[in-house]
Parts: sequence; structure tokens; C-alpha cells
Amino acid sequence: MITNRAKINSSGFITVGVVTANHFGNNDIAYTLADHLNQNVYGNIFVIAHSDCELFWSKLDVFQQQLKAKLSAKDIAKTLWETFIGQVGVDCLEHCFC
Repeated sequence: MITNRAKINSSGFITVGVVTANHFGNNDIAYTLADHLNQNVYGNIFVIAHSDCELFWSKLDVFQQQLKAKLSAKDIAKTLWETFIGQVGVDCLEHCFC
């Protein structure tokens, strides 16, 4: 939970977890802006994708059932952090996340 004491009624949550997508054992990282992880994580899923030569992280577009750009673990962490603090009106500047 995060709270911005300078802004009235501003608190936010983020919960990150591993969701088993199917019986083949595909485990995805999902997050929700709530105090517990539920099944409503549309658009908030990171999956391990692959090309012919490499494995990489990608964000799953649930509505189009396709993967977006290649991501690093740092990219995912930055997305989670900026989403988390953005709930209470805090913007992250370029030097905010190393």
C-alpha cells in the first residue's frame, strides 16, 4: 500500500503474483491494483515469449491475444513502480528509477 499524505484520500495498492495460465504449466506474472490478486488482470500480464533464438519477457495484450515488445526485468520493474506510485499522483522522472 502507498499513501500520499499531501493529497487527501489518495492511497493505492499493487499486488504481484504468478498465475498459472493453463494445464501445460505456463506461469505468467500478473499484477492488479488491489490488495489481493484476483482473476481480473486484463492487460496486466507479463509472459515469457520466444523467438527462434531467444527467450524474453513481453506484455500480453489479452484483447488481441498477441505479445507486445520485448521487455527486460528492469522494464517490468519500472512499469510496476510507475503504475504503483501513479495511483497517488506521483510522477516518476527519468532519474527516479535506476
